[in-house]
Amino acid sequence: MQRPDLASDARFATNALRNKNVDALETAMEESLAAKTVAEWIMIFEQAGVPAAPINNIAQIAADPQVKFRNMVVSVKDPIAGEISVAGNPIKVYGATENLNYAPPPELDQQRAENLAFLEQRHHG
Repeated sequence: MQRPDLASDARFATNALRNKNVDALETAMEESLAAKTVAEWIMIFEQAGVPAAPINNIAQIAADPQVKFRNMVVSVKDPIAGEISVAGNPIKVYGATENLNYAPPPELDQQRAENLAFLEQRHHG
C-alpha cells in the first residue's frame, strides 16, 4: 500500500497488536486507499502479486463485460413497467444455445388459478 511506515509501526508489529489497534490500522489503510482510484490499486496489487478485486455496486456489476457476455442480466419487456432488467439463467451448458426470450414476471394473482389447480392435482393425484 506504499506505506512502509506501517510495517515498522510498533502498534502493528504482531497480529495481536494489529487486532488491539485495529481502528488505527483501518484509518491508516483507508487514508492510503483514498489517494488512488480502485483501478490504480488493482494494478499496483496485481504487480506486487497481491490477490485483489474491486467491491462493486449493483450498477458496476451489471455493466461488467463478463456479466454481459454470460447474459447474467437480461432485459424483459413488462406490459406495465416497460423494459426491465432481470437475472439471467445462471446455468450455462457448453455448446447449448441459450434461450434469451424471457417472459416478464407475472402480475399479482395472474397465475393463481393455474397454481391452485396444480397444487390440488398434486395433493389428490
